[in-house]
Parts: sequence; C-alpha cells; structure tokens
Amino acid sequence: MKLKDNSKSDQRDQLRAGLILRMPTLFDETRKNIDQIYALINTYITRKDYQVVKNGLNALCFITFKYIDVRNGTFFPSSLIQDYDFSGDSFLNDVFEKLAALHRIASRDKDLELSKEIIECFAKIAVKCTSITYRAAGGLSEYTHCMLAVAYMEKSIEDSLTADLLDIGIHGTQNLQKIGLVLIARNRQLQWLYHIHCTCSRHPSPCEAALL
Repeated sequence: MKLKDNSKSDQRDQLRAGLILRMPTLFDETRKNIDQIYALINTYITRKDYQVVKNGLNALCFITFKYIDVRNGTFFPSSLIQDYDFSGDSFLNDVFEKLAALHRIASRDKDLELSKEIIECFAKIAVKCTSITYRAAGGLSEYTHCMLAVAYMEKSIEDSLTADLLDIGIHGTQNLQKIGLVLIARNRQLQWLYHIHCTCSRHPSPCEAALL
C-alpha cells in the first residue's frame, strides 16, 4: 500500500507542477499581499517604528512559508542544461529582491536594528527552503532555493560591513552557521532514507514483493 500511495502522491505533484507552469498568474493575489506588506514596511522604516517593521517582516515570512508549503513537491532543482532548467521561481525571487531593497535602505542609513531584522528574515526563509521536496529522481534535493536565499543574505551582510555595521558580520555569521547545521542534519536524514530505500529494494518484505 505504501508504494501505491507514494505513486499516487507523485502523480498528484506532477499534475500540480504542470498546472502551475501553465498558470503563471495563479499566485497574483498573494503577490499583491506581499506588495502591500512591502509598502507598509517602507512607510514605517522612515518612522523608525521597528515593532511595525518587525511585524511586517514576520508577515512576509509567514506568507512565503505558506507559499512553499503549497508549492512543495512541484519545485524543480536547477539543471546544467539551460533549456531544461525550470528551477526559476518568480515569487521567491520577488521576495528576495524586496528584502534586498529594504536592506539597502538599512545599509544606506546605517540602521543596525533594521539590518538585523532583514538578515533574520533571509535566514528563516533559507531554513524553510531546506524542507522543499524537488521533482528529481529519488526525491533528493540540491537545495536550489535555499542557496539562492543564502546568496542574497551574504550580499546583504557584505553591504552591511561596507557600511561599517560590523555587528552584522557576527550576527550574519551566526545565522549562516544555523543554516549550515540544518543542511547537515537534512543531508544525514536523506542519506539514512536512501540507505533504507536501497536495503528495501534489495530485500523487499513479503507485502512489498507482492506489490512489485
């Protein structure tokens, strides 16, 4: 039964992935919500109201998390062959660009508090992206979108250091370390699952043998 359930789940994910590729406007309303939150954050940055800014960033993270949950199983990993690379995700790219734009304001104004909050937001999304299940052989993930979030985060940390916000170097390093530890744990889990899969393939149970 488990093999059949996995097959049905994979078929559902394949249908969902095809639907999302054919309907680029599917998440337009969600994008509008992100745009509204971004505008709100921009407004309250000028007022130095960090509580509202923090709430706005938390809302942005929450919506992004829900988007990843809905899309999970339909993401594609990056490919060396450009014509077959479907890893690009305009929704996540837009979120990362908006966070990067907010961080440029923090660097320009030498705003340590704002810079910390944005780095935290990048880190949370990067960790969430480690949970993405890609449409790849064996269900293995190369963490395409996590690495993209980390790249944006690293650039923001570099901008902070250029602006003499030296505390962000320490803060950013701590967050990068957390992401690294999550990736190590995920890789160990995947290796264990892969080992179990190979063992079961070589020595199927009587029930599995009946299904094969």
